[in-house]
Amino acid sequence: MALAINYKIQIENKELTSYFHERFLSLTIKDWGGKQSDEAILIFDDRPYPTPDTSLSVPGCGASLDVFLGHRNELIGMGQYIIDDRVLIGQPDGQFLKIYAKGLNVVSSFLSLKTRSWVSQEGGPPMTLGTIISQIAQEHSMIPKVSEKLSQISIIQENQTRESDSNFLMRLAKKYGALFKPRGKNLVFASFTESMSIEGKKFPTSLLGPANVYNWRVTFAERNKFTQVQAFWYDYQENKLKMIKVGTEGKVFQLRHQYSCENETLYAAESYLKKLSMQTEHLECRIPGNPELLAEHQVSLAGFKEIVNGRWTLSSVTHKVNSKDYVTTFQAYR
Repeated sequence: MALAINYKIQIENKELTSYFHERFLSLTIKDWGGKQSDEAILIFDDRPYPTPDTSLSVPGCGASLDVFLGHRNELIGMGQYIIDDRVLIGQPDGQFLKIYAKGLNVVSSFLSLKTRSWVSQEGGPPMTLGTIISQIAQEHSMIPKVSEKLSQISIIQENQTRESDSNFLMRLAKKYGALFKPRGKNLVFASFTESMSIEGKKFPTSLLGPANVYNWRVTFAERNKFTQVQAFWYDYQENKLKMIKVGTEGKVFQLRHQYSCENETLYAAESYLKKLSMQTEHLECRIPGNPELLAEHQVSLAGFKEIVNGRWTLSSVTHKVNSKDYVTTFQAYR
């Protein structure tokens, strides 16, 4: 027996009026792992009935949106968003109001362009990756959550030229094989396997069996598996380019970026090899609505084929609610 669907939507900290609820058609939340901004999409019936002056008022761009999902009387907060676009649609079968919103922190101050150099000052403390993340977090009134290994990487110089903090941090994350993402008040910068624990949160692994899965698909892509990563750094003392190899002989992935010291080159190569090794098995799954599932959480499958059973890490999760149904779909890897 399906559980009763429950949801709550607030705009500017005020719950939607009964008039909006009567016209509610669907809510979609897309939660992404890594750098991609989370999204919320609301659709309402906007037909002018019973009289032409009764269409919905359109909330303003920049208004805050809070979403809660669950069953019966239990609700779980799905995050805070900022309304980004409003679309009015007219077609033969009716009129609709579509509201798009993005994760709170990514659409605001993170997008302002800045020009500055991150470099160690002579006689001052050394510039590290942790120093950069901490300063940017402070500028946005956020709490830096940086894994210890990444935090200690020395930085000779990083230039940010007419570049937003969001893009700059994405570039650093790609360079060091890491994950960057604002999560609530936390600014997370960590390896993919550390991204949850670095926030001080430990999420339980959800157990799924055939009885509580609508449909699923697993793809095995062993032919695309890289077994070695090569990275390069320039040794100024010996005035020559050097290479570091991580992994075993076989299919090789070369990092394009040239690093400035041996330690950061080794860390980047190890992180990329770990990341690449997790991209050979992919799971797509559709289940009854579960608001506890978010990107980077883990699920454990049991009761399927032996090569399918076990733990999977969620790379993206989509929650979709309408007046009759609540379905969660996710993609995962291991």
